[in-house]
Amino acid sequence: MGAGKNRNTPTTRKGTVPIVYAPARNRWQLTLYVEGKRTRSFHPTEAEAEREWRSHCHRVRRFGTDSGEFSPADHAEFREAKRIVSGADLRDVAAFWRSHHPEGAIEATVAEAWTAFLAEKSGQGLSARHLESLRHHCAHFADAFATRRVRSVTAEEVRRWLLALRVDPRTLANHRGSLSNFFNWCARRRFVETSPTDGIHDADLPAVRPKAKGVLTVDQCASMMTWLADNRPKLVPWHALQLFAGIRRAEVARLRWDWIDLEARTVTLPGWSAGERIVKTGDDWVLHDLPANLWPWLAEFRGTGEKIVAPTPEAIAELRAEQFPKIGIPTWPANAMRHTFCTMLMSLHGDAAKVANWSRHTNPAQLYRSYVARLVSREEAERFTEILPRQA
Repeated sequence: MGAGKNRNTPTTRKGTVPIVYAPARNRWQLTLYVEGKRTRSFHPTEAEAEREWRSHCHRVRRFGTDSGEFSPADHAEFREAKRIVSGADLRDVAAFWRSHHPEGAIEATVAEAWTAFLAEKSGQGLSARHLESLRHHCAHFADAFATRRVRSVTAEEVRRWLLALRVDPRTLANHRGSLSNFFNWCARRRFVETSPTDGIHDADLPAVRPKAKGVLTVDQCASMMTWLADNRPKLVPWHALQLFAGIRRAEVARLRWDWIDLEARTVTLPGWSAGERIVKTGDDWVLHDLPANLWPWLAEFRGTGEKIVAPTPEAIAELRAEQFPKIGIPTWPANAMRHTFCTMLMSLHGDAAKVANWSRHTNPAQLYRSYVARLVSREEAERFTEILPRQA
């Protein structure tokens, strides 16, 4: 059938069917104009070209001239999408998808992100204890969601996974904290827009009862310092800086004597020194106006080395399990010296902001939540600041 002849089928504006035979290709050529752009397709028979032409004309009559830019596959995709989200506006669906897949975002599975996260943390010099805690809390989650895109994990899925652990509330809170660490890292790497753990409120999980804050009594503190002076004099400064200055145990172990000014009565805590992080937060601090009894202990037992002498873990265990029970400390409370410092100084001064500055907490709320136990009388707190070496 010759090209360009009038037909009783749909035609162009000129009344012709836009199908011609292309000898060079030995094919029948169909020419369409979509959005002002010419498109050509080639077919082995004239009948096939006519079928495509009729299909095009049908779409135009049914959906308008704009439909010409969509293929049959596009229309099939549209119909399937409408079926899946029946009743929803596909523009709202697209906006929701874009909000969860922003431009520039990086796609990664949970397993891929977890491997990269752990490798990066391992190279940051974190303590073995910290790394093991992350592995313990997150590895099972990474296995359970291994093939899922990080961006697809929801807060509700994380909450249900946590509750399915069937552990005590504090252990569950520790898992949640480690997962928050992981997902916050994912957000910084653009694997996810925001951490799904941000959508989990404390009220969505079992309530965590505050840990008991163990403190030493004034008499126990005095007995301990006296025993150390008589039996382990090299360890006196390590204990005194925790008990009477509230410095964290790991930080004391990294302190140098030239950061302690006995005359000016200040302790300088650099955030970093020689590539080593000294202070937990990495910030520079100078402590002053500390309890006056700190300085006689440091002056009398000042070491000859550059750094404060710290006991080995084995030595600490021996002191607390064998020696201290003999002098009236039957059990050693966790973080006892820092808790004791905060509790005694709060009892003495009644000034949370002042004590938070000494203990280097960002706000008094953290101080009360984690460090201050039941307050003692002002007189008892004053006795704490009067614990001195025998010769003083």
